[in-house]
Amino acid sequence: MFRSPKRRCGFTLVEMLVVIGIIGLLMAILMPALGGVKKRSRKANELNNIRQINFAWNAYAAANESAAVPAYLDPAGSPNVFDRWDLFYEFPNHATIPEDVAAPWTWRLMQYLDYNHEIIHSYREEDDPSLDNMILEAVEVANEPAFGYNGYYTGGWWSMTVLEPPNPPVPLPRFYAATDLEGKPISVVVKSLGQIQRQSDYITFCSSSEMIAGLHKQARDNAPGSFLVVPPTLADVPQWEGYIEVNALNLLENTHAPIGRYTGAVAVLFADGHADSQAPSRLDDARMWINVADTPDFSHLP
Repeated sequence: MFRSPKRRCGFTLVEMLVVIGIIGLLMAILMPALGGVKKRSRKANELNNIRQINFAWNAYAAANESAAVPAYLDPAGSPNVFDRWDLFYEFPNHATIPEDVAAPWTWRLMQYLDYNHEIIHSYREEDDPSLDNMILEAVEVANEPAFGYNGYYTGGWWSMTVLEPPNPPVPLPRFYAATDLEGKPISVVVKSLGQIQRQSDYITFCSSSEMIAGLHKQARDNAPGSFLVVPPTLADVPQWEGYIEVNALNLLENTHAPIGRYTGAVAVLFADGHADSQAPSRLDDARMWINVADTPDFSHLP
């Protein structure tokens, strides 16, 4: 009697190992590509968020006679800047924001951002908190937004200053008495949007973080943000320099520096409203940061 050969079912161990190896190889090839897609998507979202900051920055100016929003109002002293200017700010629930929390620019622009927490803390790996949680995190909202303001030179860091004792103190921005290196008085602080000369090249905000001195080749994507960012030289003190590696910075001081999240490139907002991703090494030019700078290595006396 003729018998047909038995049909083999399933895979041998060797065949299964080969299939698993092929799947592993494909995953190894695909994962970096998928990771790159995710990073580029987050970078695109970051650029969209910094454009929202521009809308808020301009809305503040429109409501305040073209004034650039102050970067910081020092709450120290009595009277302080808030008392002198008769200022107060409110949370969305109409509770008064404490002066130390309202000191950075962040809460002053939040009302023009519809109190959108995602724009301010887009680098965080978490869902949008509720309104109550945003108020509980008011200090982090104020001090650690995703984007730092070029605030020493735009808007200004204001504090009460005694010019001639015994006259009372008056609010003045840091570097109000700046001079060039030859001692000639110069006005380095932009107080209104109309004063900015090269709007398409002038940095107003960029992704930033407060970092310690040293070489930073690649910052962590979720590193805490900073409400400030400083130019390569602050007055006459060098702060950072573009490094030979395109996405690296060499910090000469502990400072508020540009940070390249996700792709290594910095999200930069310019005064004319356009936003772009820039290699950190391309931001090492004082003319992009200081309205009166006329050379890449410009500096002044405070």
